[in-house]
Amino acid sequence: MGTLHSALLSYDDRGYLRQATDSVGRRLDIQTDEAGRITKVTHVYIGEQREVLGAVLLQRGG
Repeated sequence: MGTLHSALLSYDDRGYLRQATDSVGRRLDIQTDEAGRITKVTHVYIGEQREVLGAVLLQRGG
């Protein structure tokens, strides 16, 4: 049998995804806009911010 892996997903009071943590402790901090759309994802490992994995600028009507 293979190794079992898991992920913990955390949501805010509005139900928007805020954080994802894998079974070895790597964490993605997720920022959203007021509509809940992901605007920024940052990789954090052992308390140290490593890098921004993506950032999105949303424009009205586009």
